[in-house]
Amino acid sequence: MSWISLQIGLTGTNAARRAMELVSENVANVNTEGYTRRRIDLAAAASTGSINGQLRGPLTPSGVTVQGVTRMRDAILDDAYRAQAAAAGSAEMRAELAARSEEILGPFDGGTVVALGEFWTAWEQLSSNPSDLASRAGVISAGERVATSLRSAAHQLGSMEKLVKDRSTDVVHQINTYAAQIAQLNSQIGDATFRGTTASDLLDRRDVLLDKLSRLVTVSLSVENGMSSVYVGSFPLVTAMSANKIEEGPGGAPLWAATGTPVDLGGELAALREAMNLTLPGIESSLDEIASVLATVVNDQHQAGATLDGSPGTAFFTGTTAADLRVSTALTPRAVAAGTTSAPADNRNSLAMAQLGAYPVPGVGAVDDLMVNLAGQLGESAAATEQMARVFSSSLSSVDDQRQSQMGVNLDEEFADLIRYQRAYEASARVMQIADEMLDKLINGTGA
Repeated sequence: MSWISLQIGLTGTNAARRAMELVSENVANVNTEGYTRRRIDLAAAASTGSINGQLRGPLTPSGVTVQGVTRMRDAILDDAYRAQAAAAGSAEMRAELAARSEEILGPFDGGTVVALGEFWTAWEQLSSNPSDLASRAGVISAGERVATSLRSAAHQLGSMEKLVKDRSTDVVHQINTYAAQIAQLNSQIGDATFRGTTASDLLDRRDVLLDKLSRLVTVSLSVENGMSSVYVGSFPLVTAMSANKIEEGPGGAPLWAATGTPVDLGGELAALREAMNLTLPGIESSLDEIASVLATVVNDQHQAGATLDGSPGTAFFTGTTAADLRVSTALTPRAVAAGTTSAPADNRNSLAMAQLGAYPVPGVGAVDDLMVNLAGQLGESAAATEQMARVFSSSLSSVDDQRQSQMGVNLDEEFADLIRYQRAYEASARVMQIADEMLDKLINGTGA
């Protein structure tokens, strides 16, 4: 035992103390979003007598040294997670929009499909007693319910279009915000790296932002000198300490502010643009086609009949789109064309009207088929996108579980490490105590 033993014991206690501080930090952040578990890196201190690896005298052990702190992070798993996050973000947004679209026609047992069926049923009931004013009023009421249902569907669709547009604007704004924050963190990380200090907390914050960004749009990364460059397609969203902005062009299309070129879509942004450009316009076109065919076939047949007073029938509906379809305000129970003559028992036009749902319009089809097809398409789309969202969400969870096993804090492991480093601290302290006692004996207890 000598002065060297004291030095060795001191390095041991310092290393164990730093390791216990690191374990404490891990435990304290067990519930912190995006926190990456830290591990201390220890190495034997350079032996005295060796300079730059060259022997310059007798080798004397010098204890242990703390080389640094490692974040337990796997770049490959991070890349896999972010690629899967973009797919999951897109699938989940499509599922959400499809579920809302399915509600446009109302509930299965009381929506537009049922209202249309009740309209044909009202004409069939009128044919049993064509002179009954109550049954005639019932036909008008049933027609108003159909028109109201279609107008409500068109209104809901318009609300969805506004919601999707607003959400797309929010996503673009969020992407720009994340990009600016990542560029700022790059600057701080670069400065910390230059000064030789740890930047673990800054790196964690940047990784959280990158994870969130990857759900909004598909990104790829490159890292140099600790600073991440973020690419959307081949265009840089973030380059070191600067960020490029995305803006909305004509029709809300995302464009690069610097060049005006379109942004490569992915993630939630891709699903929103698909809804704005394809899905919602397609539903609107189908609703308008249903309204137009309904108004055409009903008006043509109604005008071919006669009112209770013997006058020719007038248009039953006004408007040609789902948004403006209404029962004519001039239509009264007596003006309903139940027959082809004024005879009270004439029900021939009522019977013809009751069959119009299956009447095939050349080049278009029957109105009942159009309605059922639209309802079926919306239901199938909702079911398919929900299933796809579950698949991608499950895949994302699987990748995240692998990441968490690498970067997450396991309290059992941390407590085991805490005990291990505590024992190391106690042992190093005991070495110092024994060395101190022996030196005290040598200095003060010999030669007396």
